[in-house]
Amino acid sequence: NDLAAVAAGTKAGWDIKPYAIFTVPNLKANAKIGGAAYDPATGRIYVSELFGNGALPVIHVYEAR
Repeated sequence: NDLAAVAAGTKAGWDIKPYAIFTVPNLKANAKIGGAAYDPATGRIYVSELFGNGALPVIHVYEAR
């Protein structure tokens, strides 16, 4: 609803406050995140962990069960 209100111009984007946080599973404690993407067709979230495999990144894929 907040996103729709910002798009409609009835709320400013900087007025939106986070309402939830969570820990991403299967990442190292000091993992560096390179980026994330959401695929609305499959409902999957892709998270890239920089240097997850030595010098190489690891792509984690999450989906609702």
